[in-house]
Amino acid sequence: MKVQSKPQILIVSNPDDETTRVVAEKIRKLSGLVAVVHPEDSGDRLLAAMKMSSGCMAFREYIRIDGTEFDLSSLHSVWYRRPRTPAFPALNPEERGFAIEEWSSFWRSLYGVIEPKFWVSDPRRLQDAARKSVQAAIAVKVGFRIPNTLVTNDPAKAIAFYEEFEGRVVAKSTGTGWMEAEGGQVTCFLTNRVSADDIRDASALKVCPVTLQEEIAKEHEVRVNVVGHRVLAVKIESQRSPISELDWRRYDIASTPYSAVVLPEEVADRCREITFRLGLNFGAIDLIRTPDGEYVSWRSMGMVSSFGPNRCRASISVGPLLSFSLACMSLCVRVAFFGKGSESNAK
Repeated sequence: MKVQSKPQILIVSNPDDETTRVVAEKIRKLSGLVAVVHPEDSGDRLLAAMKMSSGCMAFREYIRIDGTEFDLSSLHSVWYRRPRTPAFPALNPEERGFAIEEWSSFWRSLYGVIEPKFWVSDPRRLQDAARKSVQAAIAVKVGFRIPNTLVTNDPAKAIAFYEEFEGRVVAKSTGTGWMEAEGGQVTCFLTNRVSADDIRDASALKVCPVTLQEEIAKEHEVRVNVVGHRVLAVKIESQRSPISELDWRRYDIASTPYSAVVLPEEVADRCREITFRLGLNFGAIDLIRTPDGEYVSWRSMGMVSSFGPNRCRASISVGPLLSFSLACMSLCVRVAFFGKGSESNAK
């Protein structure tokens, strides 16, 4: 058995995530002391153990991947990046449900007892930060305007909201919006305009709550990445394409220009404050810039931002910056991303 006794950096992700691969390679060049773990391999390629003793009041955590054992007792940095649950296709439904719950409990326990100096970001914080009502409340407290919003499964309330804004209403998911079909195909519920026909059939809302918002006029959109105190923003000219005009995540890369942009300092400070109040070391915030120059906040996130070359053509360096911050924290030195940058807001 090969042994790498004590990696200083742990990345918890999935094997299909290109951003993880890019960041891990950069970290290896900086420090080399990194382990990449895919929880979906639990029970197959991945073996794990937590050893507890009342005598020394200490935990020892181990993970073995393809014969290489990692001792997690001396971690300095952990990046929690889109891990997935194991599938266990050979088990029957009852066994599969039990195994998944047991592994989910194990991983939650592991995250609770490892004590890195630097989380990007702690999954317990991410769970709290994923609540859209919490995001909205914090955005208002730090000075952003948010769209008028209604979350409901009450058809009468939905109809009244639609009439209040004279039909200028969009619908969004209340949770993550991800849906998985029986064949394993995954789709995402993005922003959609609510039509008169939709509102006439509002009785269907009783099944589950939906988030309704007034539609805000856009000049362009901005994806703001906050890494520590560094703010790197991407201007997304989504209004140039009918595909992306309502939701830039309906990617039309060829027709939608992306470019690095420096935000007004008061806007950058609000983004830092949102990330800080959510307890995160990395945050992604989506803003709308209106035709009259106002910045409106409509979404904050902690781990779902992508910054690979195929997803964003803007010349910002979030990946290298994140890699450097993880590596620097593992070496216990002052992180350089608190300094100035030519295409970022920094303090």
